[in-house]
Amino acid sequence: MAEKRVLSRTMQGVVLLTLILYSQVSSQPATVITTTTKATSPRTSVSSQPAKEITTTTKTDSPNTSDYLTSTALSVSYTSNQESLSKVMTSSTTNSTISPTTSAADNCSDVDMTIIERQERSITLLIKWNEKDCSVQHINMNHNDTQKNVSFNNETLSTTIRIFKLEPCTKYNIIVIISCSTCNKSLAINNQTLDPAIDRVSNLSATSKYNNATQRVNLQLSWEQPTTWPKEHCSRLEYVITCEGAFKNGPIHRNCKENDLEVFDDVNANKNYSCSVKAYSRNTFSQAEFIWGKTEVGRAPKPTGLKAVPGGTNDTWNATITWKETVITNGEIKQYKVCWSRNAIVKEPEKCEATNGNQSTFELKGLAAFTKYNVTVHAITRTRNGENITGENANHTFTSTDGIPSKPEDLSASLKKDVDNAFIVRWKKPSSPKGEVKDYEIHIYCGTHCENKKTVNNSTFRAEFSNLYHSTTYNITVFARNTYLGMKASIIFDTSYNSKATIGVMAFFICLIIVVLLFMTCKMLKAKGLLIKRNGYSLPIPMPTREPTLLEVQPILAEELQNVYETKAASDFKTFQQEFESIPRVWKSNPSKEAQQPHNNGKNRYSDILPYDNNRVRLVSNGGKPGSDYINASYINGYKESKKYICAQGPMEETAAEFWTMIWEQKTAVIIMVTRCIEGGKNKCYQYWPRQKGKKLEFKSLSVTNNEVMLYPDYIITKISLNHGGNSRIITHVQFTKWPDHGVPDDPDLLLRLRRRVLSFCNFFDGPMVVHCSAGVGRSGTFIAISSLMEMLEDEGRIDVYGFVVSLRQQRCLMVQVEDQYILIHQVLLEHQLYGDTEISLAELRTVLPSLLTKESETEPSSLELEFQKVPDYEEMQNVGTTAANINYNRSQHVIAYDYNRVKLKRMEAYSDHESDCEDDDESDDEAEDYINASYLNGYHALGTFIATQGPLQNTLAHFWHMVFQKDCHNIVMLTELTEGGVEQCYQYWPEKDAQTYGEVEVQLVETEKPNEELTVRRFNIKHKQKCREVRQFQIHSWRGKVVPSSNKGLIEIIKTIQMKQEIFGFKRPIVVHCSDGAERTGTFCALWNILESGRMEGMVDVFQTVKKLRLQRPAMIKTLDHYRFCYETVVKVIKVQNGVPASTVSKQSPDSKTPDEVVLEMDDVPDVTNKKQESNADAPLITGATDDEKKPQEKGIENKS
Repeated sequence: MAEKRVLSRTMQGVVLLTLILYSQVSSQPATVITTTTKATSPRTSVSSQPAKEITTTTKTDSPNTSDYLTSTALSVSYTSNQESLSKVMTSSTTNSTISPTTSAADNCSDVDMTIIERQERSITLLIKWNEKDCSVQHINMNHNDTQKNVSFNNETLSTTIRIFKLEPCTKYNIIVIISCSTCNKSLAINNQTLDPAIDRVSNLSATSKYNNATQRVNLQLSWEQPTTWPKEHCSRLEYVITCEGAFKNGPIHRNCKENDLEVFDDVNANKNYSCSVKAYSRNTFSQAEFIWGKTEVGRAPKPTGLKAVPGGTNDTWNATITWKETVITNGEIKQYKVCWSRNAIVKEPEKCEATNGNQSTFELKGLAAFTKYNVTVHAITRTRNGENITGENANHTFTSTDGIPSKPEDLSASLKKDVDNAFIVRWKKPSSPKGEVKDYEIHIYCGTHCENKKTVNNSTFRAEFSNLYHSTTYNITVFARNTYLGMKASIIFDTSYNSKATIGVMAFFICLIIVVLLFMTCKMLKAKGLLIKRNGYSLPIPMPTREPTLLEVQPILAEELQNVYETKAASDFKTFQQEFESIPRVWKSNPSKEAQQPHNNGKNRYSDILPYDNNRVRLVSNGGKPGSDYINASYINGYKESKKYICAQGPMEETAAEFWTMIWEQKTAVIIMVTRCIEGGKNKCYQYWPRQKGKKLEFKSLSVTNNEVMLYPDYIITKISLNHGGNSRIITHVQFTKWPDHGVPDDPDLLLRLRRRVLSFCNFFDGPMVVHCSAGVGRSGTFIAISSLMEMLEDEGRIDVYGFVVSLRQQRCLMVQVEDQYILIHQVLLEHQLYGDTEISLAELRTVLPSLLTKESETEPSSLELEFQKVPDYEEMQNVGTTAANINYNRSQHVIAYDYNRVKLKRMEAYSDHESDCEDDDESDDEAEDYINASYLNGYHALGTFIATQGPLQNTLAHFWHMVFQKDCHNIVMLTELTEGGVEQCYQYWPEKDAQTYGEVEVQLVETEKPNEELTVRRFNIKHKQKCREVRQFQIHSWRGKVVPSSNKGLIEIIKTIQMKQEIFGFKRPIVVHCSDGAERTGTFCALWNILESGRMEGMVDVFQTVKKLRLQRPAMIKTLDHYRFCYETVVKVIKVQNGVPASTVSKQSPDSKTPDEVVLEMDDVPDVTNKKQESNADAPLITGATDDEKKPQEKGIENKS
């Protein structure tokens, strides 16, 4: 008995039963494997012994089990570790029913059996008992009314049983009978084997069609189920479809039951898409099958800017119809169709004609005068199978130009009452005015020296003539005038005899005496002096204006420039103001008589900004007519170079031909334009050059052709071919686009970069550079002053801003127009003096970098280190982030967002899903908002490309997701681990399994991928109210515990992947970038992004200026030399250079874009981490070069006019 108790205690623990069930139709019989364990010695302690392995042979007692049983050697290990047992139990999956049966009243309830695991072909059972001498007696399996029994010897102590060769997807009833010393117990389990693995769907195809009835484009996916399906007893397959790209409501996730066809209605036309299909049965999923393509061409939206410009002569009438080319075309525009008809009560049939798809003008001819017309224009696109699609109509109504009015009706004249020599002329309006009558012109005539004329408004039908000759016959004619002077109506009328002639003679003599007296009085006053006495007060007579006295402003030495600037800027820039206001606006000693001639008045954009006669540009090839040599342009001297520049007003439509004539005659090779054609809704300059590549404009004998357009964020370079008389020249047109409508550029480096670009196109043998803005004085004068004074600074080591601006004003009025421009000149020169030129071409970078890193001695810093030390730190306002209410929301007290560019969040209860995702952040301070330590950072192409923020704290998780949702962010870049070195760097802000709500935003993890050891990609669905969005998170692991990443490959993959998405799908929302404090690693990532963009677009990089600008936007950006050096070294490793330019750099043109189209470089070894199918996509590559893993050897007054 004691031995049995010891044996019972020994048997305490866990007995593991594994039943592996295979299909009955298998060629192999089902097998049950058991293990027999014999009692140990009473003195043996199981807990002190290692796990035992016992091998036994199983016997069958029942003839019914012969198909199932084989003799098999097994091993089993015992354990009494309750903790391990607990873990096994916790992880078990049962989904089964167990029905115990007890044969006696003894406590057989201690015997228990549980399923802890189910596989496609296996089930794992856990059996345990306490204080009982028990053994397994029988196993009965029941399936589809077929029962099999397995019996065991009562003396066998079995602990492990294995049964296999059963079917998948099959439900089994299993009964296990346990025999104990005091009772017998039957345990029943009802469970099912899992589904087998599922192959991919086959023959996945996509078809996109345009529906004429609905005027929409749809996308149809079809596929075939896996060839290995269906399986017997297994459920039918269902499918999960995921699509993104050409879908109006964002990415699509859809479940499809049993169908092998899915249709998406109303997708965006002519857009790239990608789709994937997965098959699944219960919890078993196949791998995804991918397809991508482009949706069908759709209906073009209506053209915008439709207008008509009526024209014609007095006998023929026409109209020029113009419209803007459709931007969102939904496909290539094959034609535009123009239809027109009279706007009459009785509708006329329309007349229609078609134009080419690249044409945006049409000439209507044969119109009637002063008639209202309706005109419609629509674009025609064509599907890929050749079917034409009629676009949406744009409508416009216009009235044709005036014709010659008929004569006024019922003309008559009558003497004025009681007056012998006056009469009144009366008439009625013309029967056919052919336009709106503006006025009437009345002529009276009685001889060569007897003629008079009056004009009256269109509502007056009478005119009075007085003081006429008596007894005289007058010929009276009346004309109506609209645009043209109309046909005349005439009558003859006689005045009466003068009965009061004497009175007239007397009046004459009286008037003569008065005139003589006045003349004598004036002579006396003039002899006495220049004062007129009136009621005891003296009024000064104005003297001729003289030039004011100039100040004595000394030139500034280069080494004193910063101190002098700070001194003059003190006291609210009053010293600058005094200097600027002392300079004459117009030099009175230099007249502008030619510009004021009547035949030249219409050639001046502004009547008070005129060139001086002594240095105006004279045209020589426009004939000998008065004014034919005039253009509003002046020669301007540079530094030690006469007539280096021509400063001109922005051409008007009527002066564009003269402008190009000047370019040709002066042999100009470079045009610098420092304005946009339209600013603030006002025309600043006529579009005098063809905007699109390949387009041509004709100006008299000159033709202007656009050969190439290179678009950059700050300027646009256009190569123009100017042809005259069979000869051709290449002109470089540089348009600076970052001068704000009001004020001056905030960044002085922009103008330094502009000057460097301009100088790169100049040649010693070229004619003067032409510089113009709108008026040709303010911005133009500022640029010329900066460029010239830079030469002076480099040549003499000093500058004379005041003296040079005075010399500019002596050559053209109002040069450097406002005080802000005068101060800007100082700021740009100071920028150059402090920091120099740090821009390096990619062709030189590989050879320059080693010299930057070289130290002359161990104690001396390298050139790179000296450069890094010059990067300034800035102190901006941080009032919001340092308040008592917000201070605990900052992870680091040294990195707090500046007030001017911090991200502002609306309280979610006040936020609407229908609000614009691009709303301005300058909300009212009184509006309820939540604080987050995040800053907008500018990218290479656009403002606010990034949101730099800290790793979320536990108390800022809701704010973080509110920011992601409100600012419509699609990408998050995480540059840290959650903890590093045992210190929290970022609180985990995403759920692992089930959806979780942060504040009012629900977040669900959809997918996690790990393309390589350096990168993890997570895909989330976030939801607020009814609006759902997809967000991708890219987490870099190569920075873990290091100052700089161990490899740049992960960073480059992220940059490439996000840029690819933006390129294909046009996502331009902010990219959230965070590390721990949102500064060091975040700054390095953003700097690297901008530097690589600059390199691939311009072939130039400026690490210094890039870091300097980032520090101005957020504190502590790139604080270590290691990060600074990492940026240089990464560019050298990543971007390949061929023949001095980045490999595969291609200039693209998009005239309507405010920023350049993406110009891509190639990267051979970096795949798209979110879509393996796109690795071979020709549009995918963005960056060329080897990563660390593959290194290869190699108008208020004048002030608003410019």
